[in-house]
Amino acid sequence: MAHKRPADFPVPARIQTGKRNSRFRLGRHGRSGVDYAALLASYGESFFRLVLDKNPEAREMLSRIIFYKGTFALQEALFGVGNGVPEALESGLETLEALE
Repeated sequence: MAHKRPADFPVPARIQTGKRNSRFRLGRHGRSGVDYAALLASYGESFFRLVLDKNPEAREMLSRIIFYKGTFALQEALFGVGNGVPEALESGLETLEALE
Protein backbone atom coordinates (compact mmCIF):
# COMPACT_ATOMS: atom_id res chain seq x y z
CA MET A 1 0.00 0.00 0.00
CA ALA A 2 1.35 3.40 -0.91
CA HIS A 3 2.02 5.88 1.86
CA LYS A 4 -0.83 8.36 2.26
CA ARG A 5 0.04 11.77 3.57
CA PRO A 6 -2.74 13.63 5.39
CA ALA A 7 -3.81 16.77 3.54
CA ASP A 8 -2.75 19.00 6.44
CA PHE A 9 0.76 17.54 6.69
CA PRO A 10 3.23 20.38 6.02
CA VAL A 11 5.51 20.09 2.99
CA PRO A 12 9.08 21.15 3.83
CA ALA A 13 10.12 24.48 2.30
CA ARG A 14 13.01 22.89 0.39
CA ILE A 15 10.47 20.77 -1.51
CA GLN A 16 8.05 23.67 -2.11
CA THR A 17 10.80 25.90 -3.48
CA GLY A 18 12.44 23.17 -5.55
CA LYS A 19 15.79 23.63 -3.80
CA ARG A 20 18.04 20.59 -3.73
CA ASN A 21 17.52 18.32 -0.76
CA SER A 22 21.04 18.18 0.64
CA ARG A 23 20.04 15.74 3.40
CA PHE A 24 19.83 12.91 0.86
CA ARG A 25 23.58 12.91 0.22
CA LEU A 26 24.86 9.42 0.86
CA GLY A 27 26.17 8.67 4.31
CA ARG A 28 25.30 12.07 5.69
CA HIS A 29 24.05 11.99 9.28
CA GLY A 30 23.75 8.19 9.04
CA ARG A 31 20.32 8.49 7.44
CA SER A 32 20.96 7.22 3.94
CA GLY A 33 19.47 3.83 4.87
CA VAL A 34 16.19 5.53 5.71
CA ASP A 35 16.30 7.52 2.48
CA TYR A 36 16.87 4.39 0.42
CA ALA A 37 14.07 2.63 2.32
CA ALA A 38 11.73 5.48 1.42
CA LEU A 39 12.65 5.05 -2.25
CA LEU A 40 11.95 1.33 -2.02
CA ALA A 41 8.62 1.86 -0.26
CA SER A 42 7.51 4.65 -2.58
CA TYR A 43 8.62 3.43 -5.99
CA GLY A 44 8.75 -0.36 -5.60
CA GLU A 45 11.28 -3.09 -6.19
CA SER A 46 11.84 -2.62 -9.95
CA PHE A 47 12.84 1.01 -9.50
CA PHE A 48 14.93 0.14 -6.46
CA ARG A 49 16.88 -2.42 -8.49
CA LEU A 50 17.93 0.47 -10.74
CA VAL A 51 19.00 2.41 -7.64
CA LEU A 52 21.08 -0.56 -6.49
CA ASP A 53 22.74 -0.80 -9.91
CA LYS A 54 23.78 2.87 -9.79
CA ASN A 55 24.64 3.04 -6.06
CA PRO A 56 26.79 0.17 -4.78
CA GLU A 57 26.70 1.72 -1.28
CA ALA A 58 22.99 0.91 -1.12
CA ARG A 59 23.68 -2.77 -1.77
CA GLU A 60 26.06 -2.81 1.21
CA MET A 61 23.29 -1.62 3.54
CA LEU A 62 20.43 -3.65 2.05
CA SER A 63 19.52 -5.40 5.33
CA ARG A 64 19.28 -2.02 7.07
CA ILE A 65 17.18 -0.60 4.21
CA ILE A 66 14.74 -3.52 4.44
CA PHE A 67 14.56 -3.09 8.23
CA TYR A 68 13.75 0.62 7.95
CA LYS A 69 11.12 -0.04 5.30
CA GLY A 70 9.48 -2.43 7.74
CA THR A 71 9.10 0.34 10.32
CA PHE A 72 7.20 2.77 8.09
CA ALA A 73 3.73 1.34 8.77
CA LEU A 74 4.32 1.54 12.53
CA GLN A 75 5.57 5.10 12.20
CA GLU A 76 2.46 6.02 10.21
CA ALA A 77 0.18 4.48 12.85
CA LEU A 78 2.02 6.27 15.65
CA PHE A 79 1.82 9.54 13.71
CA GLY A 80 -1.94 9.04 13.52
CA VAL A 81 -2.22 8.46 17.27
CA GLY A 82 0.08 11.33 18.24
CA ASN A 83 -1.47 13.86 15.88
CA GLY A 84 -5.12 12.84 15.94
CA VAL A 85 -5.19 11.67 12.32
CA PRO A 86 -7.38 8.55 12.28
CA GLU A 87 -6.74 7.93 8.57
CA ALA A 88 -2.99 7.59 9.20
CA LEU A 89 -3.62 5.29 12.17
CA GLU A 90 -5.97 3.10 10.13
CA SER A 91 -3.66 2.97 7.12
CA GLY A 92 -0.64 2.11 9.27
CA LEU A 93 -2.50 -0.64 11.11
CA GLU A 94 -3.86 -2.11 7.86
CA THR A 95 -0.35 -2.22 6.43
CA LEU A 96 1.00 -3.86 9.60
CA GLU A 97 -1.75 -6.50 9.49
CA ALA A 98 -0.93 -7.23 5.83
CA LEU A 99 2.71 -7.84 6.79
CA GLU A 100 1.80 -10.67 9.17
